[in-house]
Amino acid sequence: MAKRAPRKQPKQEPAHEPTRARVLTWKLSVDLEALEVTTGHDGLFRGEPEPTVLLAWFLVAKTGAPRVTPLGRSVTRFVPSAPFPCSVAPPARSAMNAKVRATDHDRIVVLAVALEEDSGKDVSAMHTLVAELARLRIWDADASEPAPVAIGDMLDLPVSTPPFSTRVHLLDEAADVRDACSSDDFVGACALVLSACRGEDVFRARFSSADVRNDWTAVLRITVS
Repeated sequence: MAKRAPRKQPKQEPAHEPTRARVLTWKLSVDLEALEVTTGHDGLFRGEPEPTVLLAWFLVAKTGAPRVTPLGRSVTRFVPSAPFPCSVAPPARSAMNAKVRATDHDRIVVLAVALEEDSGKDVSAMHTLVAELARLRIWDADASEPAPVAIGDMLDLPVSTPPFSTRVHLLDEAADVRDACSSDDFVGACALVLSACRGEDVFRARFSSADVRNDWTAVLRITVS
């Protein structure tokens, strides 16, 4: 009887390891190019409004437990001189830069807050709050039910599509910031969630006060290179 040839064993394919995210160094630039003022109000007999826009940006790293790294913050004061509606340039170029070591799995969060400044006390308090990550919470202003989250919990939110931003409410722990402002008038806040990938986009952050007497839109050019 002829011997049968040994059966060939199927070739074992090497197991595919999960793709590892590469850590690269990026340069982030956030440039507040203009403030479009549709309507503006500073109270009876108090003259023209004094729009102030505060920006804060953070890196949210996805490796292991979410880690939040503050990247910078800025305050820009605008001086409208033309009848409304009008577009107002910042008094000086307000581009802010930061170097970031991140992967394309990580996220950059940009928070924009607008106040009509009188004494400046609430502007200072807001500048402090955006650095107090244990206290700061945000939630989508258009959500059917409030669902406050910390900056570190924003990893799984959809990436913002230019030119749109998300209108948000801000909480200082459990207190709504809009209600807490007494020295300056809180106008509104917006948030952007960006992937840490190279590119340049222009976003529009619209702020509207509760009485709709202040309706402003910040034009933001954000570059990752």
